[in-house]
Amino acid sequence: MVLLHEINTSRGGTDHEPTLPIVAGGKPRAKRFVVSEQSMLPTLMPGDGLVAIRSSRLRRGQIRCFEHPDRPGFWLVKRVGDVRGDRFEARSDHDAPGVTDSRHFGFVPAVGSYRMLFRVPRRLLGGGSGPAS
Repeated sequence: MVLLHEINTSRGGTDHEPTLPIVAGGKPRAKRFVVSEQSMLPTLMPGDGLVAIRSSRLRRGQIRCFEHPDRPGFWLVKRVGDVRGDRFEARSDHDAPGVTDSRHFGFVPAVGSYRMLFRVPRRLLGGGSGPAS
């Protein structure tokens, strides 16, 4: 189940590198995503946009975007549950059948994950019913 769709924001890049530098020198960097699934209801709705910054600083309750540990290139968005050193428990807000989180794949490394900075409601992104392509 796809939870996030990356938006290509780099010139000449690919959908796998949709970064936009927000600080000189390219660090830290941010990514834009569009939520495409319901595992984070009611916090995040399908079609909502997210801007997230690369960060390994973990705090319980943060919303993080990260690649699925067993499926490179497949991005997830989850809430941070327990934190153990540089790894975190990724929890869904909406516990429905088929939802995938740390109960299935264990704790996730903070390295390479992105902390959500803000959400853009679907209605402000054009009001479509699904993620942008």
